[in-house]
Amino acid sequence: MRKFLYLNVLSAYFGFLFFVEVHLAFNVSRIARLTGWEPEFVMNSILLLNLLLIPLIGVVYIFILAPHFTSLNNLNYISCVSWFVYFIGFSYVFTSLFPIVNPEDKANKVVGLITIFAACAYPFYILFIIFLARQRGQNR
Repeated sequence: MRKFLYLNVLSAYFGFLFFVEVHLAFNVSRIARLTGWEPEFVMNSILLLNLLLIPLIGVVYIFILAPHFTSLNNLNYISCVSWFVYFIGFSYVFTSLFPIVNPEDKANKVVGLITIFAACAYPFYILFIIFLARQRGQNR
């Protein structure tokens, strides 16, 4: 049961990371409208945040979370697929709580294409992070 719980927490962790990145990209105009900032500044800030957030979350997993759960050798790889369920759940809750009421806040169509590409590449990122965590665990 502990392994099952850890696997779900790990999947939720990776799903939430992707959720934050995608919804920041989709809500650029909404953030700009609510804060009063220029849209270019918001886009650059979100890009910088995403470029810092992706490696930081990976490092947190490798150095803080993974050493506590070294018994899950091959079960970690299931999170490469199951993160998507949590991403859909987080997205559903967010869009239910904060619907788009202003037509100007709708995202550009290109952001959807970028999101599809990112969703296809994200499991490989998770595989890479898990591989690095296992290598670090074996070197201890």
